Amino acid sequence: MIEPLTKALIDSQNADGGWGSVSGNVSNCESTSLALIGLDSLEATPEVSTSLSRAERWLSLQQLHSGGWAMHAGDETGSWATPLALIALTGRPDHREAVTAGARWLAERRGQGAGWLTTILFRWFPETLATEVDPNLEGWAWHQGTSSWVEPTAYSLFALKKFRQAYPDSLEGLGERIAAGELMLYDRACYGGGWNYGNKRVLGETMPPFPDITALALLALQDRRDNDTGRDALEALQGMAKENGSGLSLSLTILCNRAWGRPVEALVDGLVRSYHRTGFLGETRSIGLALAALAGGKGKFSLS
Repeated sequence: MIEPLTKALIDSQNADGGWGSVSGNVSNCESTSLALIGLDSLEATPEVSTSLSRAERWLSLQQLHSGGWAMHAGDETGSWATPLALIALTGRPDHREAVTAGARWLAERRGQGAGWLTTILFRWFPETLATEVDPNLEGWAWHQGTSSWVEPTAYSLFALKKFRQAYPDSLEGLGERIAAGELMLYDRACYGGGWNYGNKRVLGETMPPFPDITALALLALQDRRDNDTGRDALEALQGMAKENGSGLSLSLTILCNRAWGRPVEALVDGLVRSYHRTGFLGETRSIGLALAALAGGKGKFSLS
């Protein structure tokens, strides 16, 4: 299955070297980063190497003077996809200065707090709030000036840990920022194990976890295996993976299980069936992640 996935990805690469969300769409940082990660997991054939070089060039051009990565060519603000660019480029030759600037930019981002009134209500009258989350914990947001959410926090945490692993002691205070993000993830964990986009309870109703978000959070927390929240989520994820056969969720679950030392054979079979059934709807991110999952990812999603 690796061969048709590789062909689909290379054939859908835009003339500028990037990828859009599907073939023919304008290039963006998320899709290009995940495509690069997928191709970088493969043996370096001439065709793959050429595609990777073009993708690296496009991604490098989207980095702003601030250190963050723009989502599209011509954008002037750093985007939530910056950690994906960091994951894609960390450890690749000639990118240390760029990823250090990107990691610094990312470490300085903060999800906006809920304000003094919500903080007081959370401390003294939590039953009056619509959601059950600690407003003082700082993760990462989708957009500057908005609240923290689980998915951008998970990607940002993993990217900063991967950066720290590759370039120890390159940034001061990184450990404190990582610890703060971890606390936010633990606070947002659903009852029974796992994560959704951000809330475990809303208006008194318990919210269910999602497999793709749970796998992302566990990838970010794979170096915290002594924590019950992570272990409970890992068990919950195995059940969720049996019920959700999307290419995205299965690919992320395979990468998560590999990182946590869990079996992946049945999940790989499910991923192959999903591709034959749907072609992953031609989504670049699903194809890139599937390649990384099937080829082992060359450690891109591992902190071991």
